[in-house]
Amino acid sequence: MRELVETAYAEARRNRLDPLLVIAVMAIESRFNPIAQSDAGATGLMQVIPQYHEDKFSPEDGESMLDPRTNIKVARPGPQGVHRPRRHRSRGPATL
Repeated sequence: MRELVETAYAEARRNRLDPLLVIAVMAIESRFNPIAQSDAGATGLMQVIPQYHEDKFSPEDGESMLDPRTNIKVARPGPQGVHRPRRHRSRGPATL
């Protein structure tokens, strides 16, 4: 578990994110199960669908979506990923 948290923190820093966000995604997506697989084909801690990320990892070089470090890095919880919170400008109070 320590290695998962260290990797999450390293990737969060690299992507200028709150490390707890990456850890929260792992908790929600896989319940911290590094070999989790969904019916839709999502795999690993961050539930990455390998066919959509073939350019980000190399099975030929021994990388696997079931490897926690590879899975966290490929998920890219940052500017190119879907897990980065967006900043919204306040336009005043909402009206109904």
